[in-house]
Amino acid sequence: MKKTNFFIVGAPKAGTTAMRDYLDQHPNIFMCDPKEPHYFSEDLESYRAAKNIDEYNALFDEASDEHKIRGDASVFYMYSDCAIKNVHEYNPEAKILVMLRDPVNLVHSFHAQLLFSRQEVIDDFEEAWNLCDERKRGMNIPRTCTEPKLLYYDEIGKFHLQLENIYKYFNKEQVMVITFNDFISSTKDRFNEVLDFLGLSAEGVEVDFKVVNESKRYKFKSLGTATQRPPELLNKMVQAFKKLFGIKKFGVMNRIHEYNILHEKRKALSEEMKNEIYASYREELENLEKDYSIKL
Repeated sequence: MKKTNFFIVGAPKAGTTAMRDYLDQHPNIFMCDPKEPHYFSEDLESYRAAKNIDEYNALFDEASDEHKIRGDASVFYMYSDCAIKNVHEYNPEAKILVMLRDPVNLVHSFHAQLLFSRQEVIDDFEEAWNLCDERKRGMNIPRTCTEPKLLYYDEIGKFHLQLENIYKYFNKEQVMVITFNDFISSTKDRFNEVLDFLGLSAEGVEVDFKVVNESKRYKFKSLGTATQRPPELLNKMVQAFKKLFGIKKFGVMNRIHEYNILHEKRKALSEEMKNEIYASYREELENLEKDYSIKL
């Protein structure tokens, strides 16, 4: 079986979902579903949609010989302590796409995502930010949180450190870096550059560059938790019922989930909070510009 040869490794809230969806419209690219299987992130066990190589390979069962590129867009690979090493051991010839965003806006947006996924329960970002040190000591971890490491808002945006790790395993010809601002301002151009990086043509390819991953929250938090992570017993009962009656999909939980979503803009950060986040990441940002000529 052909191996996955393309990975969008992060960062979260930097346009990865949009890029994945746009690339998936190309006839020679197959992006797996779920979008983020996180198979190689062994340190983020609850996010792993595939637990072994057979389950991972099965995500690409529908790929054909026309699909020269087989992609995995797991956004925590870059943040994971072991995923990049594991990806290299799996396929040292793979192409790696890195999408970066300035840490100030990234961590604020990421906090909203964690609220939505119920990994986080503290609505006020400043309060959550101030808990980083305590949470690294295992304190104030929400009951619904399955991966405390994601709550380290002062770590998730350390991109210089993360890029160093990527270049430890992959040469620069195998790695492409795009910034969020460039992607948003020149979406089609950046998309075409990625195709060129992958050795594919944009000629004759029509892509719907629609807005993806708008800011959202739940109307009812407890219902959001139930629809995102239903009790294991309920899952088993539903799976058994579908198997018994040959039903592929009910769709009831998805409809409830969608009903419970509100799309809205977040409250802006204060200048004081922005400055505090920037100060926390200042050295990382300076090294990113000095060593890799990347300015966020």
